[in-house]
Amino acid sequence: MTNADKLRLIEEHYRGILNANDKVSFNQLMKEDLAFKQDVKDYKAIFVGFESLHVENFQNNLFNFEAKHQTDNKTKVLELNGTVNKTAVIRPLKKFYMAAAAIALLICATFGYNQMTASPFDDNFIADAEIAVHIESIRGGEQELSQEEIIKKIAFSAYQKEEYDKAINLLEGYITDYPEKAAKDFQSYLVLGVSQLASEKTIESIETFNYVLHGKDSSYKQQSEWYISLANVKLDKFDEAENLLTIIASQNGHCHKKDAIKLLADL
Repeated sequence: MTNADKLRLIEEHYRGILNANDKVSFNQLMKEDLAFKQDVKDYKAIFVGFESLHVENFQNNLFNFEAKHQTDNKTKVLELNGTVNKTAVIRPLKKFYMAAAAIALLICATFGYNQMTASPFDDNFIADAEIAVHIESIRGGEQELSQEEIIKKIAFSAYQKEEYDKAINLLEGYITDYPEKAAKDFQSYLVLGVSQLASEKTIESIETFNYVLHGKDSSYKQQSEWYISLANVKLDKFDEAENLLTIIASQNGHCHKKDAIKLLADL
């Protein structure tokens, strides 16, 4: 599907005029395309602002007003000459048309610029596939996995396929059903946190990352610091993000040192 088609779906969604087939396409994109989901969210403010201008009503009023004046002028011509030049078009409000067109163009240009300019979060966030390597499958070889490890393996596979909602449901179930084992399974918590961050569950992701960050014997603390920084950027908490990014950038051995330096430069 082209970007133009996607933009059409977004606009028609907010106007409430999607047909049945387009609704299916729209819902599918909302589930599978994170960029589209963000575009839908971003467009809402633009749509509300555009609607508040009442441009269409304004245009209709202009047309009605113009038609009235055209009729008045045609009547005068008839009275004076007895004939009417039907090809003549009188536009007493041409400046208003130009102003309305300029407003619409400005709105469209702003939206187009936003589409082309990635946010600092979008430009730096990557759901690292390597954090979801199922270690028990590698260690065990052909050995049969326990039920909880099967759940984890399926969840990790869903994460790597960017099926984040599925990964979240499975990992939350794993944590609930196997609390003793899950309590020290910081890898699963990290995968859960990144899935939440990728699924617009940003506040929940910070709570999950903090669990990993403050966990005893956790070997995923550096990854958690990085993703907490990204989550704060996404929430526009730039001071908190910059403080943590500065700490990360100052540590020579940190696995996200270069990423932190780049993100600091982007803010």
